[in-house]
Amino acid sequence: MTNNKVKICFVELEDERIRKAVRELASTTEIEVVGVGKTSEEELEELTRYYSSENPVVKGLELLREGVVDGLIGGAVLSSKELIKNALGIIGTEEGFASSYQVMKKEGRKFYFADCGFNINPTAEQLALIAEQTAKNAQRLGDEPRVAFLSYSPNGSAGGPSAEKVREATKIFQERNPDILSEGEVQVDAALRPEVARRKNPQTKLAGRANILIFPNLDAGNIGYKLLKEIAGFEGIGPFLQGFKKPIHDLSRGCSVQEIVESAKHMVKEIQGED
Repeated sequence: MTNNKVKICFVELEDERIRKAVRELASTTEIEVVGVGKTSEEELEELTRYYSSENPVVKGLELLREGVVDGLIGGAVLSSKELIKNALGIIGTEEGFASSYQVMKKEGRKFYFADCGFNINPTAEQLALIAEQTAKNAQRLGDEPRVAFLSYSPNGSAGGPSAEKVREATKIFQERNPDILSEGEVQVDAALRPEVARRKNPQTKLAGRANILIFPNLDAGNIGYKLLKEIAGFEGIGPFLQGFKKPIHDLSRGCSVQEIVESAKHMVKEIQGED
């Protein structure tokens, strides 16, 4: 065992998808798999360490808090509410606010979606914070952040509380982050297609090249990323929780074995600060 391996804790060993993912991850050179749950070390020889516990998520989060492991992955069985509630109590947040982001990939294209799994109806200030946290993670992973604050309203052309919230969030973000390319409020086609961006806003700087999409609420974010997975065939990795003092990943309960594996590999990159 080398000291530079990233120790990732899995807390749902009773799930066959988790066990299959652990077996695949055991062959990688960068991950040390630590298990907490209701199986035995003999049943899963791929584990480098195993902790038996009646409450695996609590035990796993305690190991994370104490630095025994570097990151924790759960949510294949647990509800997001249960995982997040325990994470807030045991790990805590860096600045009193947490959110999540989703990585969407297909044929060389890569996007960060936020918030798709945490905040139900964030305020303008919270939307700006979500964008800041996501941009920071994109930079850590080697990507230049280009942020689009999404809305049904393009460039102030329509009223309504949601559009006004997105407009205010964009203003807050741009005042605090003048060096990060951003635009809002912007419709999704203008965020992603240069010809539409120029048509709808001749002064656009983002020019349809967004790689971070900030959704106005959880409904839009969650529906958006799942539509992309189910209809357009994008690979979805996440949601990754951000703003916590330690790395935590909340899987979707509909996740596949490959998504679990990719999530673990992504967590390694996030921890090591490289893509």
